[in-house]
Amino acid sequence: MSNDGTSQLEWELLEDLILRAESIEPLFVESLWAAAVPHWFDKDLLGALVDEASGITDKAFNWLIARPFVEPLYQMPNDESGYFSIHERTRQVLLERLTNEEPGLFQQLTHRAVDFASSQLQHEERSVLLESYFLELIYHRLAEGSPDHFEEWQFAYQAAEENWRFNLCGTLISLAKEQRAFLSQDEVLWLEYYEGRLLERSQYWEEALAVLEPLKKRSLPPKLLSWVTNQIGQAYEALGKWNDALSSYMESLEIDLQRGDRPDQGVTLENIGNIHRNLGQWTEALEFQSKSLDIRRSLADRFGEISCLLNMGLTYDAISEWSKALEAYELCIELGNTIRQSSANSTTQIALEYKLHRPSKATNRFTADVYNYIGLVYRAQGKWLEARSQHEKSLESAIERGDRQSQAWALNSIGQIYRLQGNWDTALEIFEKSLGIFRQLKEQRGQAYLLKNIADIFSHKGEWDTALALYDQSLKIKESLGYTQDLAATRNTVANVYRARGDWRKALELYEQSLDTAVMLDDTLHQAWVLNNIGQIHQLCGRLDEALNEYQASLAIFQQRGFVQGEAYLINNIANIYSLKGDWNRALDNFMQSLAMKDRLGDRSAMGVTIRLLGELHQRRGDWDEASRLLNQALSIAQELEDRVSEGDVLQALGDLTRSQANWDSAIAYYERALSIRNSLSAKVGIGDTLLALSETYRCLADWDKAISFAEDAARLWRDLESVEANSARSP
Repeated sequence: MSNDGTSQLEWELLEDLILRAESIEPLFVESLWAAAVPHWFDKDLLGALVDEASGITDKAFNWLIARPFVEPLYQMPNDESGYFSIHERTRQVLLERLTNEEPGLFQQLTHRAVDFASSQLQHEERSVLLESYFLELIYHRLAEGSPDHFEEWQFAYQAAEENWRFNLCGTLISLAKEQRAFLSQDEVLWLEYYEGRLLERSQYWEEALAVLEPLKKRSLPPKLLSWVTNQIGQAYEALGKWNDALSSYMESLEIDLQRGDRPDQGVTLENIGNIHRNLGQWTEALEFQSKSLDIRRSLADRFGEISCLLNMGLTYDAISEWSKALEAYELCIELGNTIRQSSANSTTQIALEYKLHRPSKATNRFTADVYNYIGLVYRAQGKWLEARSQHEKSLESAIERGDRQSQAWALNSIGQIYRLQGNWDTALEIFEKSLGIFRQLKEQRGQAYLLKNIADIFSHKGEWDTALALYDQSLKIKESLGYTQDLAATRNTVANVYRARGDWRKALELYEQSLDTAVMLDDTLHQAWVLNNIGQIHQLCGRLDEALNEYQASLAIFQQRGFVQGEAYLINNIANIYSLKGDWNRALDNFMQSLAMKDRLGDRSAMGVTIRLLGELHQRRGDWDEASRLLNQALSIAQELEDRVSEGDVLQALGDLTRSQANWDSAIAYYERALSIRNSLSAKVGIGDTLLALSETYRCLADWDKAISFAEDAARLWRDLESVEANSARSP
């Protein structure tokens, strides 16, 4: 605080009103100076700070707490003891006077505060105050001016950050800024770095860049320059600006190599690998991640090794090499168990004082992440029951650790499994729990993600206006964050809603916008998915050649990126086009190729879809026995996976098959089972299709009353879905 005219006037008023009063005793003055040094005090703390010969008397303590600028923080009824603080402005005036005019006394009081806080941290019975004493200890040690004490502050900050205690990180930064006068020039620069880092960790990425980029232009120590440059890369990565992120990481790596700093090289190499993964450059991603892993292992950096293995697992997952992904994740769990067993006596003194058992805490966070990622691998393979089991383990680990953010993500993953199984009400309930946690945490990126997932549920149910409103909320949050990475995917999903409600012109318009966004971001994966969706619009409009062209363009991207799962999906769609064109042999060849790829991937859910489409192909060819065999096989897979959506689709196909054989009773039975499932899912489009199929079946039986009744039910449903308006826009 500068010694300007305002503070001078405040000091003179304080001096006149209190320190020059006739009745004031020397011990009263000493207690006032002592109370200004810590942020809060009680009788024990104040007694430890004043002259040990005199101690603090009840009279002096009561005089102090009666001052108008002293306020109680906590006080028992009918008890003058408790916890108090001096109003911050008055405290700053006193501290400025004390440090400028009585520096020796200030240092003496600071040393006593350090000794008292250290002694109190050893008393478990005062555990409720451990954090307060810890913060005071860190604060007063900074005023002692030792470089070791700033390193302790850095460790405390990093430990709080690893435990997602961002409010505590902010408090530590505020305390260090108060002691800025006692920090070296380099330490002040490091402090500014941590301010930017906290903004980045708190998802204020643009604000973080506004702090870090000007800091980078100043004269920084090489290590700090590397860290600032790396942090800038992380902010760009979070914003989806991957080329900018890669440029920053490469610059940071060059500094690390010049410094010969192996630990920092390991971190930066991992970050570079992650960017290559985001860009779909799988070989380069694994190359950099492997180099990072080698360094971490050579340094016995177990936490770094776990982090690197996690990211390698994500890369293997992205290219559908699921056995390698699982191997990496399982090794993470093994390493985590090893760390927990060996870390009981390895905490530093500062961590022990704060009860920050860092290895245990960090390992638990990794454990929650690992179980969640293993679940994602099983989910990608269509093994939903195994996936849900892993996500539930992740949730248990997060609850045990008290990690609310990881709890929210685990709940989201569990909700996704129920969504895929068609259990939409349960999925919605779980998504809303996850969203509630993110809102409590004020974690906007998580909110945006969950709003999109909840919108997906309403879209499945045919409640499209609600879905669109939620998608819009999600997009606005992402745009406000400057988070461009997922914009193309969300816009693509919005277009899917218009496609489902029959407004194909609007859907095509939005797909093209989504494609432009994906091209702008150089996001080739989403370009491929959008091209696929544009092809589906052409297919719905009967323009089969145009659809085939879009599918083949999408397939080429997936093949270039080595994304086998996408290849299998597109080959399946191409087969369907040949089937619709009556080119049975080419359709069959492509279906079988797609099925073989899905089988190699172990993707049971996707295999079930292809087997159903193969059954429909054989039905069109009049090969009813083979069609029946394939459709019943698809039904078994859907029931095994508890996939209610696919079960309804297969039952509908079985109804179509038996109706084409004039087996009316069986057809009606299949349609009624399909209708029951689709009603339970509120799948309104599917309900309409089944109602029309039942109407047509009863028409063939000349049961006109039922035929008309089902047709009218379907018409009412389509009117509810604004089908008349949609049909007017169907041809783009």
